[in-house]
Amino acid sequence: MNEGLLNRYLEHTEDNEAEIVSSSKVACLSCGTISSAREVKEWDDDEGKVKACCPLCGLPTVVGDASRLPLDQDTVLKIRSHLLHSGGDKRYHNEMRRYCDRFIGNEIEHNAFSEKIFLRYSHFLAALGEPNAFSDLGDFYMNGGVSVPADRDEAAKWYSDPVLAYDCPALINLAIIYNGGTAKRKANPKKVVELLTKAEMLGSHKARMMLCDLYDEGQGVKADPFLSTKVLTGLYDLAYHSYLIQGYDPDLDLGEIAARLFAHFHQGFGAAVDDEGAFGLALVASYCVQANPDQYDKAFGRQVEGFVNELAAQYGYKTAEMVFDVDTFNDSMLMLPRAYLLRLSNLEFDAASHTLTFDLLSPTPVLLLDYASLQTKLLSGSQSFAFDSVAQVKGDDLGDVNFSAYRLEGDSLRFFRLGEDGEREILRIELFPKEQGK
Repeated sequence: MNEGLLNRYLEHTEDNEAEIVSSSKVACLSCGTISSAREVKEWDDDEGKVKACCPLCGLPTVVGDASRLPLDQDTVLKIRSHLLHSGGDKRYHNEMRRYCDRFIGNEIEHNAFSEKIFLRYSHFLAALGEPNAFSDLGDFYMNGGVSVPADRDEAAKWYSDPVLAYDCPALINLAIIYNGGTAKRKANPKKVVELLTKAEMLGSHKARMMLCDLYDEGQGVKADPFLSTKVLTGLYDLAYHSYLIQGYDPDLDLGEIAARLFAHFHQGFGAAVDDEGAFGLALVASYCVQANPDQYDKAFGRQVEGFVNELAAQYGYKTAEMVFDVDTFNDSMLMLPRAYLLRLSNLEFDAASHTLTFDLLSPTPVLLLDYASLQTKLLSGSQSFAFDSVAQVKGDDLGDVNFSAYRLEGDSLRFFRLGEDGEREILRIELFPKEQGK
């Protein structure tokens, strides 16, 4: 093909906004598709020179019929072949990256055509040494696509490249591949431990959680469920703060951590059996699934629902309106991380009716849990509580009570504050015996 003819077409891909708007149809020199000019929705603005982007492949290699150039399918395909052969489309690597990002973000429909474009761009970007392209290719082959089946050996090839040597998601996915094995790779528990340990040292909480699974099962390490429980408990404290303040974090997943701890406390695995604590963990996990349904697969959701239903049936709990009484207060406090600053204000004690009312306030959001009604509520601000059957209230200052530790001991609710001299009790609410338990 005449090089001059190719250049004539390329000239009409530059600063062509007016020409495209005046066209009825457009052709893309990169992917060879011909479509309505009305389908052009994206434009590149290069220092005031606006170029149309192909609605299918995303590259600014679009020519409109207002150019008066032939746009029949045969001519367009010949131009495309010459452009690709000369590597002319490879200068658009920024647009290729944008297309890949939109494909991964599901902004582009996944089909055989879009997957082919995505893979071509990703391979080109990987050849330039772009780390994201290696991750994208690994993730694609890890899960497969609409027309391309999963290939974990191919995924491992991309994840194993030195450019991702310190990339935590790549290390974790490699660990998953080595844990299950592939057609070309045998399962390798020691390699799994090595990869997860490296990711943990790089700061991945997810890797630490997965290492707990290995210590539970004794895979590649000596079984130690007690260590696993201790580590998961620390992760729960971190995840609780992170989730309620910043939202869902795939690296510090409160739902997954709570579900793992549920199994430990419900089964007495690496911890004493504690069905009350286990039930609270199940409700926390359930809240996470309901609040972020797109982040969890259906199997995990069914598992968590099973946890809740099992203990609800055991205790006779049924779905109802949330009641802000002493039980809900205790349920909520039980699931809080250690050293969590809270405040009680507007305390009013009616000795005649044995009723105490107050507002619970927190500088950061907390989860309120009512086991008996199977309900959870995000508290960001204040919530009024009413305790009946209160025998007496003891404290130096019953105005505003700031506390950082709470314990239920027998019939007494005890509130503590940390100071220079250590922990000091600042409030005690004594209940009549009938308020014990549920």
